[in-house]
Amino acid sequence: MGLVVAGVLGAPGAAFAAENLPPRQPLVQDLLTGTRPCTSGADKAYVAAPPTVSAVLYDPEEDDRPGEANFVKGEFEAWWTGPDGVEQRRSYTTSPLPSGVRQQWRMPGDVPADTTVSWHVRADDGTATSAWSSQGTGSACEFVQDTENPAVPVITSTDYPDDGNQHDGVGVWGTFTVDSPSSDVASYVYSFIGQPQVTARPDVLGGPITIRHLPLKAASDYLSVRAVDRSGRSSTTVNHYFRVSSGRVPVAHWTLADPRGSTTATAENGPEARAGSGVAFGSPGPWGTALASAAELDGGRHAFLTPDVPVVDARGTFAVGAWVRPDRTGRTMTAAGQDTGRTSGFKLGLRVEDDRPVWSFTVAGAEVTGGAPARGE
Repeated sequence: MGLVVAGVLGAPGAAFAAENLPPRQPLVQDLLTGTRPCTSGADKAYVAAPPTVSAVLYDPEEDDRPGEANFVKGEFEAWWTGPDGVEQRRSYTTSPLPSGVRQQWRMPGDVPADTTVSWHVRADDGTATSAWSSQGTGSACEFVQDTENPAVPVITSTDYPDDGNQHDGVGVWGTFTVDSPSSDVASYVYSFIGQPQVTARPDVLGGPITIRHLPLKAASDYLSVRAVDRSGRSSTTVNHYFRVSSGRVPVAHWTLADPRGSTTATAENGPEARAGSGVAFGSPGPWGTALASAAELDGGRHAFLTPDVPVVDARGTFAVGAWVRPDRTGRTMTAAGQDTGRTSGFKLGLRVEDDRPVWSFTVAGAEVTGGAPARGE
């Protein structure tokens, strides 16, 4: 007579397995070392303290009786080789929890530092156990506990050195190099005064990073940096102090405060700007400034001012600004620009976008927009 594997209970058609099925082997992708995936070898996790390891464990439902709860517990095991060459093992068994629930073990405090620790887990339903997560196509998880913070990083800059002197200047890019004596630095967290923190990662572990910074005002500033290693440990913060000068004299600057009837705009720097017939000088100057008058452009094809020669090398770094007060905002208008051959090298002004006016700056085919112009602004 063959083995009976199913029996009938209650109403016809209700059946259950007579034999218990063992829990499923835990999958590597369901295991975590702290918050990090289960990894090993060169990709093993680095942690700052004995981690909490965890696994999602499953018990088949095919052998359940009607209304039967499906519980399973985890058997964790960790091992490493001590400095004396003797293998050490630690183990822990959780309380039974429902199938599919993540179960965890906080590693004991005697886990050694700077030593590769391996761990695996298996499931136990009270009658049978699964294979270890490391068996067959699985693998053991590995980690190293790092108990030493990285060294304080070193900041250098030839553009804006920490020497107490003013350096050029507003609108002039500067480069800062950050490096660390520690070989396991995985990232640097930095910020300038009034700016958000930024995280930058070196190309290689323990390598340097380069930070580019554009000062926007003449003032004292500092760059704050801390190094973070692959375990998440942080160095103390170091500050690089520097002073920014008012910057370079503009290559071209027109106040447009010329007397009524003028046909050219006198330049404080650079060449004079020839005025088209749509330009009228002598209008009231901007409120809150020392300028007694300004130029008014009628918006026609002859409303322009031009020096007739390029004043900016648009292939490099430059800054451009204009003080404008639009009488209307329903059309595209250019406040300042420079052509390069048959195309525009750059253009600053107002553009209508989706029936809404926006301030716009276009250079080298790229456009930045922001802010909503208002009449009389």
